[in-house]
Amino acid sequence: MLTKIQGYLETHPRAKLFLLLLAVLLASPIAMELLIFLQYGGIEVAFLCMVATFKPYLAKLSAYRQYLINLNKTIVKVVVEHQVTQPRAFLFNSTMSLIIIFVTGSITMSLIGWLISLTLLR
Repeated sequence: MLTKIQGYLETHPRAKLFLLLLAVLLASPIAMELLIFLQYGGIEVAFLCMVATFKPYLAKLSAYRQYLINLNKTIVKVVVEHQVTQPRAFLFNSTMSLIIIFVTGSITMSLIGWLISLTLLR
């Protein structure tokens, strides 16, 4: 896919210039000096200055992305290796949870109240 785009841009220089101009104009609200470079140096100089301006930010974003990937891997590793996710502990916890939900549930409580009222009325 990328080679098709590169081939298209090599055969159509106006499309390449249009994409460069579009990138510079989209970045110009953040870096106004690009318009001066565009006026005096041309589209290539403005694009080169835009790349040089945003390169440190892209490096920081790349480092932050790598940090998030490592954090995600660490969280998955901790969750997978945790004792609660082991089959024996999971079976015990789910069984106890179901018993607690049944004992403290509204149907059980209403049945207990109904049975108490039946025994008091006799």
